[in-house]
Amino acid sequence: SQDVIKAGSVILAVLGIIIPVILIAITVSVLISQNQKEIAILRANGITERGMNKMIYKAYNVFLILGIGISIPYSFMILQIIFSIAVKASGIKYPVEIDIFGIAISIIMTLVIYFGTMFVLRLKNKVSVERITYDFG
Repeated sequence: SQDVIKAGSVILAVLGIIIPVILIAITVSVLISQNQKEIAILRANGITERGMNKMIYKAYNVFLILGIGISIPYSFMILQIIFSIAVKASGIKYPVEIDIFGIAISIIMTLVIYFGTMFVLRLKNKVSVERITYDFG
């Protein structure tokens, strides 16, 4: 029983890292590919690489904050529903409480995944943005 819980926790942790990385990478790639002409125009008007990175990559910071703010109460609500179903099925009561340490770890993990993915994409797409400037410049 403990082994199953540990295995389930590891699987959820791995999925919790892989899924956001894939979603962020796809979203940023689509954003860059759909705005190739605008990026070329901005580059032609003299915007720096730093300014370009700010515009492209920092556009999602607001969504990051909103996502964290919405996900914590939503996750707590879902957790209560799941545990109430487990109580009905097994007759064992599971304590559901807000753990400030768990919330802090979740926020830190989210920030690390988000900014780590954005950093890697920034390095990867630097060549792509330069190619766009060359193609349309």
